[in-house]
Parts: sequence; C-alpha cells; structure tokens
Amino acid sequence: MNITQITVSGPRAILVSAIAAALLGGCATAPVKPGGAAEARAKLTRLQADPNLSGRAPAALADAAAAVALAEEPEADPSLGEYRVYMADRKIDIAGKQAQTRFLEDQRAALVAERQ
Repeated sequence: MNITQITVSGPRAILVSAIAAALLGGCATAPVKPGGAAEARAKLTRLQADPNLSGRAPAALADAAAAVALAEEPEADPSLGEYRVYMADRKIDIAGKQAQTRFLEDQRAALVAERQ
C-alpha cells in the first residue's frame, strides 16, 4: 500500500490534524533578536568612542560588551531576551558612570596640582 493512498476519517482525522498542527506550531517559534539590542549596541559604541571615558573603566566596559553580545543573541523566550537587553543597558550605564567618576577625579587632581 502506498502512503498517499491512506485516508483518515472521523475522530482519527481530528487527532491526526491536531498532532500535525502541534508539530508545525512547535517549529514556528524560531529565536529572534530581542528588541532593544541594537540600541544597547549603539549606546555601548558611543561610550567606547568617547575619548574622555573609554579608557577609564576597562573592566566595566568589558562586562558591558559581554552583556551586549549576549543580549544580541537570538532568543526563543521573549522575556529572557528582554531581561538580557535590560541587563546590558544597566551594565553600560554602570561602566559609563564609573568612567565618568574616574575622569572627574583625574580633573580634580589636575586642578589641585595646578592650584598649588
């Protein structure tokens, strides 16, 4: 018997259709790049390009870059993707504030030295 000759009717047809729909539906949820990941990358790039800040917090910038790379990975679970983008954004903010603090401390030290 050829497989194209098999016919299903009645309650079995409904069961076969439900199984086929479930299998196809499971394949339809492909991972997607989380929304906001591009904005996080742009924010990190601006921070890295700032000559006053880029070299002042290298460890925090490395953490932020790793978080952004993770946030850019396609994710099937939208809430996990949003969380990763949120964490990347916070790590960029932390790196920026640490770099700004060190920059201002350096400026203060230079002003104190100039005054004396």
